[in-house]
Amino acid sequence: MQKDKIYAQPKSPIDDFRFDDDIANVFEDMVQRSIPGYNLLLQNIGVITKKYAAPKTNLYDLGCSLGAGTFQLADHSPKDCIIIGIDNSEAMVKKCRANLKKMEHRQKIDIRLGNIESSAIKNSSVVLMNWTLQFVEPNAREGLIEKIYGSLNEGGVLVLSEKISMHDQEQETIFFNLHERFKQENGYSLLEIDQKRKAIEQVLKTETEEKHLQRLKRRGFKNIYKFFQDFNFASFLAIK
Repeated sequence: MQKDKIYAQPKSPIDDFRFDDDIANVFEDMVQRSIPGYNLLLQNIGVITKKYAAPKTNLYDLGCSLGAGTFQLADHSPKDCIIIGIDNSEAMVKKCRANLKKMEHRQKIDIRLGNIESSAIKNSSVVLMNWTLQFVEPNAREGLIEKIYGSLNEGGVLVLSEKISMHDQEQETIFFNLHERFKQENGYSLLEIDQKRKAIEQVLKTETEEKHLQRLKRRGFKNIYKFFQDFNFASFLAIK
């Protein structure tokens, strides 16, 4: 695992965050050190997949990055499922495909380079979006959730993980400070934390838990549960 030192030295100007080769090379280390509860969430995705993945259906990982969620889908689903990972970053897809070659699996796994908003999604029993919707243009999010709902068979699920913002300003400040402390405890310097925040704030647009729940309900999901939260990172299970 290559150590993330992308923002270790002063940068001027600080370019907007992009999922390029530099990020792809250190992404595994970056998410481990930046997302509270990351490994536990992956484990829970395996549990959810084992419960809801139906034979002869498609399982999607939208915004698959290096394939950590994709491989959980494969490890915990029937052998006649098809696992499909989609990402719009060529660098991420290249490394994900390389990771796939090192993995033993029973199912067909298809890693696709493409835009999830325009990609076909059909005959699905599990759809996974881990910290992906927050990078989608806000005016395109409603349509994407509607398309996912339409692709799901009855009883199928969407697992949605997002960094969320808070209505209460005091809670927002507390969670912000705790997340910053979390990253410091994982070896990031104040310079690294500050520069990455400035790089990502124009491309990652968070929403409140209430806004996510309202959108899921509008698009047809009746049973929606928050099954995980660590500071300002939350995961929802939406069942059709």
